[in-house]
Amino acid sequence: MPDDSENQDSLEGIFQGEISSTLESGTRTKFKPWHKPRKHFVRLYQWCYETRQLLKRLKPGDDGELRYLGLPGEDLLDIRVLQGVCQKFKVKLRYIGFDSSLTSAQLNLSRHEVNSGNFIHPSSVVTSDRLEELGSLDSMAYQNIDRHSPFDVINLDLCDSVTASAQDGIIPNLEAIRTLCDVQIKRRGQPWLLFLTTRAIRENLDQKTTQLLFDRLLKNISENSGFSATLNSKLKLNEAQIKSEMEATASLNKQGWLSAYVLAVSKWLLHYMMANGYVVTVRMLPSYSYSVRRDDRDMVSLAFLLEPASLLREDDTQLTKRRQTVVPAASEIQLAEELVDQIARIEDIDEKLNLDSELKLKMFKKCGALLSTLRYDMVAYRDFAAAD
Repeated sequence: MPDDSENQDSLEGIFQGEISSTLESGTRTKFKPWHKPRKHFVRLYQWCYETRQLLKRLKPGDDGELRYLGLPGEDLLDIRVLQGVCQKFKVKLRYIGFDSSLTSAQLNLSRHEVNSGNFIHPSSVVTSDRLEELGSLDSMAYQNIDRHSPFDVINLDLCDSVTASAQDGIIPNLEAIRTLCDVQIKRRGQPWLLFLTTRAIRENLDQKTTQLLFDRLLKNISENSGFSATLNSKLKLNEAQIKSEMEATASLNKQGWLSAYVLAVSKWLLHYMMANGYVVTVRMLPSYSYSVRRDDRDMVSLAFLLEPASLLREDDTQLTKRRQTVVPAASEIQLAEELVDQIARIEDIDEKLNLDSELKLKMFKKCGALLSTLRYDMVAYRDFAAAD
């Protein structure tokens, strides 16, 4: 969680408000898991905070824009909070959202409300495409991405697992991420953010996918003693435990498996962005876990900063003068060790809020204040939020 006062003040101003003690009834009482106060913590302290940090770095100017791809849902909650960030930087949020429920009356109302804002780009759109369709370069989904790219922020807020398999062993969500990364590599010369929310349940991962995912970790362990040592010291994981998961004997406890799974997915992304001549560094930013429908932490909200490396070259013929010191890009194994360190720091939001009653109350009030503007019943919301 960010702790610098300047950014805290800015985050406090996004949908600031408190639920009145005299609660008025709204008309909407059907709540979803993403209406929980803990999800609003993610929206503010991960999505908004890191987007703000990126904008500070890019310095887009008053006439600039923030290009965003997301899976917003019918309330467009991510768009609403990020609009607040853009307003503070006086840039327009230019978004494209994928939502197959495009005919929803609530979604249409939300689009009208959001797009009426002064800091929403007029080209913003929600389409009926599905993320998994990006695996096909002939799809309308790909054509829409091709038209709106590149992006400053890509937010894949999944309800299921990023590694959920379809028929023939194809993993649609990974295919989609690969397509998005290819587009960004081709067109994006500046840093960009990838937010990835995914279920992390051992029983939902088929054995073939487990073997392919964890095989990359085994190679790193066997080829680099420094990585192996970091893995053992930071996450208490070793080669024998990884092999046991691949062989379906499951020796890891729940926390160990969560760490191994997050590392395997993150390492897949890192390897893809660094292989085949690409030089795009991948660094995990502060990330979080929480529980959706069980006592175990079964959902992770990950944040990554991806940055094309500046490869400075010198003329070894000495026919031109020396310009500046060549700074080599970080190697894949160095970045892999950084991933291990960041994964060890992943915070449990449920535990964090339960231990900090003031923060928990603040997230309840802030999320409730936002939902009340969307005609949700606040009496019903209080009961829903208290059910954790």
